[in-house]
Amino acid sequence: MATQSDWLPLSEAFALLNADTIPAAEEIIGRGKVPVKALRDDIRSIVPERVETLLAKAIFSPKVSSNVYRESNEIYALYDGRQDRAIFGPHSHWRDYDYPINNPLAITFFGVRVHWPSLVEALEEAGYAVPKGKPGGARSTSPQRLRLTRLDMSRPGSACAPFAPSSRRLDPPRPPDG
Repeated sequence: MATQSDWLPLSEAFALLNADTIPAAEEIIGRGKVPVKALRDDIRSIVPERVETLLAKAIFSPKVSSNVYRESNEIYALYDGRQDRAIFGPHSHWRDYDYPINNPLAITFFGVRVHWPSLVEALEEAGYAVPKGKPGGARSTSPQRLRLTRLDMSRPGSACAPFAPSSRRLDPPRPPDG
């Protein structure tokens, strides 16, 4: 059973991969070969849904990586306007939208999360070496460790505190004489 910690944002998943593995991971994710959750710009929803089936039906350019934006956790997908629009589901605005059928239809998936164990398995099956271990372990870049609070910002000597010696009090500026 997949736990919540198995689903990583694209940016975090790609940060765990070696540089030579990234193009393969982009293709595997972009073509819907592993479980992916995301919000869609063609549906009004605040709940991410599984979208790998829809990704698998997208039209991709030969340079697949241009469709996967790992820094912003987005995937941009184009669909043939002549295909049955029922593939988008009952809530998609593309389903009933009167749009020329010869033009491609676009969906941006955002807040994309990939199922890490499935991605590791797919990459290994393709012959790539992938770091072992569960995400979120001792990595110093995990989002939980980078989350800052207001308390961190105001604590003297904190790396996040505004630059000023904590022992020196700054007086407000005086009005000009005159």
